[in-house]
Amino acid sequence: MYMNKLKNKIKFIALGLISVVILSVLISVLGCKLGVDDFCNIKYNIHSQDFNSQEWKKAYLLFKENKEGYDGTDIFKPLIVHKGMAYSLVRDKSLIGKTKNEVISIIGLEENDVKENKWIYWIDFTISDNLWLELVFHNNKVISSQIRED
Repeated sequence: MYMNKLKNKIKFIALGLISVVILSVLISVLGCKLGVDDFCNIKYNIHSQDFNSQEWKKAYLLFKENKEGYDGTDIFKPLIVHKGMAYSLVRDKSLIGKTKNEVISIIGLEENDVKENKWIYWIDFTISDNLWLELVFHNNKVISSQIRED
């Protein structure tokens, strides 16, 4: 008799945990579908840090120097600061509506071609995970900024 009660309690606990997980997933999915930024952009809020144009550009110059004089160290390490700042730029939509010249002034051109309408900025590179800041232009203005995973 005691075992039956224990089994029933375990079943109810398991059903409760499954219900919580399903409810969380539904809220997240519905939140994104309904445009609730807090649900859609949770990763941007977790990873973001204040944007600093000088720090961004300095990190890229260090990366470029390391790449040219590769000595076996992690050449992508200087770009770590890009990660948090890129999430902040996307979350705050800071680059939306900016012209190509304004973007160059803010984060530089890096490896991009000014004539192209899609610009990519490396923000993280590991064996299992590559992250890029992707900017899409239309009529010389940024219409989309997002973090892409490879």
